[in-house]
Amino acid sequence: MQNCRETGQNEPSKFGYDQEYHYNYNNNNNNNYYYYYKPTTTTTTTEEATTAEAITEAQTTEGATTAEATTVEETTEGATTAEATTVEETTEGATTSAGGNCLRSTLTFSSHEGFPTGSSCQSFSGVDINCVIECTRLDQTLCKLVYVASCNVYRECTCIFCTGMEDADFDTSNFQFFLHTKEVSGTNSSYRSLSRGLVHLQPSLLKIKLGSPVTTIVFRNNTDEAFHITFSFTDQRVTTNWRVSNSLGTPGLSTVPFSFTDGQVISIFLIVTSGKFKFYVDQVLLFNLEHSIPPSDVTYFLLESSNSEATIISFRR
Repeated sequence: MQNCRETGQNEPSKFGYDQEYHYNYNNNNNNNYYYYYKPTTTTTTTEEATTAEAITEAQTTEGATTAEATTVEETTEGATTAEATTVEETTEGATTSAGGNCLRSTLTFSSHEGFPTGSSCQSFSGVDINCVIECTRLDQTLCKLVYVASCNVYRECTCIFCTGMEDADFDTSNFQFFLHTKEVSGTNSSYRSLSRGLVHLQPSLLKIKLGSPVTTIVFRNNTDEAFHITFSFTDQRVTTNWRVSNSLGTPGLSTVPFSFTDGQVISIFLIVTSGKFKFYVDQVLLFNLEHSIPPSDVTYFLLESSNSEATIISFRR
């Protein structure tokens, strides 16, 4: 059996691994899980392997190439739980630092604390940590949201797999859910394009750095503004509004106490439902906004500030 683990990941997983399938837990305050497949030769799992532990074998025809081998890049040290490990696809046959040719999962997940409400969910029995692994056996559209419920003392659980996310109760402690997202890069630090608009039930994860005296994040298209959120250090408040056909909407004021500081990095969790934009900052709901324009018509967002330190750090969805 070849060792498919990368250098720096050579300690056994805290959850263990069997002789056929390797997976490791990255405990760097990120709570991201790295899953490694066995080599591309066709074998069967051992009789002792449980259903939850067995991973569907990847088979390729002789001489065929695939793009399933991946290079795993770790997120920077100290990254928050909202950040996910980035996976870049390569052609099959890429050599790991251990020197072996291995197939690896192309799925990456970010871990979050809170109890989610999913959309179009299916449930299967599994063994707690293996619920995320099971996504490799399913239609991957079911893997947007994954969480575990109803575990017994033997770690036998119900794995919940959903195509979308409607909301999350971030006040529920000691509960964890996982989102499958991908990094969306940009040409500069203040602008990101939304090629498909804001997608119904597909959450967006942003990290931005605030700058005094005012930082505003705007979601819009070339003619209309779906909404903007303004952090005013001068007024010590967070406000919102929208503009359609050059007409301003009714301004809104967050009732959450202003506790932000100049240079602070905040995590934004944006969920699009059938009638609302739900805008969370550091797991606190600041605004629950009516749609001023269809979410699919929102083609980009940008960060506005006179302070050059204000910047978009990351955007995933």
